[in-house]
Amino acid sequence: MLEETDYLANWINQMPIKNGTALSNNKCYRKFDKPASKIILDHYLEQYFRKSIKTEYWECLKFNLAIQIKKYPSIKKPVDFEHKTINQVK
Repeated sequence: MLEETDYLANWINQMPIKNGTALSNNKCYRKFDKPASKIILDHYLEQYFRKSIKTEYWECLKFNLAIQIKKYPSIKKPVDFEHKTINQVK
């Protein structure tokens, strides 16, 4: 998907900007006039996937612990979990 972000940015930038009245019949529009770019989309997607991987890792860890101790554990995430990199979380 990251290979196509330039195409997506161009497509987003061609959408009309919602300004209150002129676009009431259009289904697709942008709320802001700031142009999208490949760099912005790449950065957002990278951050999104990193967060998703960490969230899924945490859920898998809880599930595996539940199997080992024969019940669903009520363990809490470490306080600094969100601030650590994926490698630090491992």
